[in-house]
Amino acid sequence: MQNHNKKSVVKSVLKSPQSFRQVIKLLNDNSVEYFTYQAKEDKSYRVVLKKLHHTTPIELITQDLEDLGFSVRNVTNIKNKNQHSSPLPLFFIDLNQALNNPEIFKLKTLCHSIVKIEEPHSRRDIPQCYRCQNYGHTRTYCNRSPRCVRCGQAHVSDMCEKTKDTPATCALCGKDHPANYRGCAVHKELQKSRNTIASTSHTNVSKGPYDNNFPDKNEQHSKWEKIKAHAGATIYIKSNITHHSLPPYSTPHIQAASVSLVVPNNIPVTVSAVYCPPDLITTSDHFSDYFSTLGHRFISGGDFNSINPAWGNRSPKTRGRALQQCINNKNYSSFAPPGPTYWPSHNNRLPDILDIFVKKLPSNIHSDLTNLYDLSSDHTPTMLKFGLNISPQQSQSLITSQLNWSTFKKVMNKDNKLSISLKTSDDINDAVNLLITSIQKSALESAKPYNHTNPNKQTPYYIKLLLAEKRRTRIQWQTFKYPNNKVKLNELNSKIKKAILHDRNQSYNNYVESLTTKNSSLWKATKSLLRLNQPTPPLRNEDNSWAPTDIDKANILAQHLENSFSPHDIQPSHTQLKIIEKYIDAPLPMSMPAKPTSSDEINNIIKKIPTKNHPVTT
Repeated sequence: MQNHNKKSVVKSVLKSPQSFRQVIKLLNDNSVEYFTYQAKEDKSYRVVLKKLHHTTPIELITQDLEDLGFSVRNVTNIKNKNQHSSPLPLFFIDLNQALNNPEIFKLKTLCHSIVKIEEPHSRRDIPQCYRCQNYGHTRTYCNRSPRCVRCGQAHVSDMCEKTKDTPATCALCGKDHPANYRGCAVHKELQKSRNTIASTSHTNVSKGPYDNNFPDKNEQHSKWEKIKAHAGATIYIKSNITHHSLPPYSTPHIQAASVSLVVPNNIPVTVSAVYCPPDLITTSDHFSDYFSTLGHRFISGGDFNSINPAWGNRSPKTRGRALQQCINNKNYSSFAPPGPTYWPSHNNRLPDILDIFVKKLPSNIHSDLTNLYDLSSDHTPTMLKFGLNISPQQSQSLITSQLNWSTFKKVMNKDNKLSISLKTSDDINDAVNLLITSIQKSALESAKPYNHTNPNKQTPYYIKLLLAEKRRTRIQWQTFKYPNNKVKLNELNSKIKKAILHDRNQSYNNYVESLTTKNSSLWKATKSLLRLNQPTPPLRNEDNSWAPTDIDKANILAQHLENSFSPHDIQPSHTQLKIIEKYIDAPLPMSMPAKPTSSDEINNIIKKIPTKNHPVTT
């Protein structure tokens, strides 16, 4: 029992449809005001059909879906919410409740076109009843007394006699605005309570190396007590690392836990673990306020829930654009792991990268980020290494060249054993190990020999150190103009030149020593050195004179094409013509049905059609 608009309201949850209908009949017989919701068994299973032209008949879509075993209730074309309400290549498909409804997401073709099936986007606004003007339900399932949206009186809005000169009256708050005004105090309060999310941010510092119990941990909490909790941020750090914890950053949009470390050369760096809850509008100002609390040197990473192609996603979204705008304005840098970190369980969604890092570090502090594909939740962990002596981890592969797939198939068929017992867990493990060993052996034996003549060579670490020291010395010379700094800068320039020359010579010596006659690398190197570029001969007329202008060259080319593609004077055979006519007039189809196509393929073909006619002489 609760008080709502000075009336006592009772909320009833019934267990069966029969009880629901009996209660509705009882309320109607006693003229009781109430509102309800659509029963679960009466709701349709709605999906969105994409990439199908809006002129496709509704009956054709319905017929194709029913032929595939789906019970279609309704198909509606989606129109653009503009002045002209132009149709879009999108359709709402409402299916009756059935067990095979999730199978519709596996459809790739429909109506001879390539299509895509997705879930509809959930509404963010609060539904409002157009009968009683209250929020939380709709007019279809409302049996309350009507109230006008314009004057607030007890009648339906269509019968309102208020003129345009008379100010409106809200049926909810009583102020001079319509009841459907989004700036109403009642709507703002409901929207605020809906968007507020409970979240907790922890900062845990362990007193023992990797202690699972953490008896003396330091915890800092920040709670937002509304609707539901999503997650927070936590940092575990070994006690033998010099550090001190920073106050947690906790807002409805961003929660973070941070610590301050000291890397070699006494450079303080702030390390922060961050989490951004979804379903909230986060702007670049929110990210700027958070990054401003981390100091001048920091590295922040975690689940930003931000999607942008700048760090490997397929398409940008609003929060991803806001984060990228903040990174560009503040001159930060972002980097992401090489593989996905989010693995959705829904078959209609693809893996993506949601866990990224944002940093502002000196150039001499290097970092390396890799994926850890351990068994975990739908988010897999990542491992970040940063410091002065970190070199990027090279990707490991079983082979470094192309495979001869015919040889691979022969070796696999020879070594693979299908008559294996799989009754116990040991039998399954042995079979898996045997399969892995067979794949590795087949790949090694079928790999084509390849000589890496130009590998992606990394700059040696000692040269990077010299370059960093040179930059610092150059800044000191440009700032103070001390002669000692100039002498040191010249010495570093000379050392760097000698180091680069020595590295190039060493690389070339290694390349020459790797040349051999076994894999034809020596022959290829010799051929590349002795290759001579043959000049293209000029075009000449029939009298052996040059063709200097474009018109002369075009005439020569036209004459050549006319001589090369002149038609043959061939008289067709009457017997062959009768065979062809008989074949054409046959009732059977001449070819298989056309493959499904999409509107994008048709547009690409139209774009490739030349707009101008080329001069061709026949």
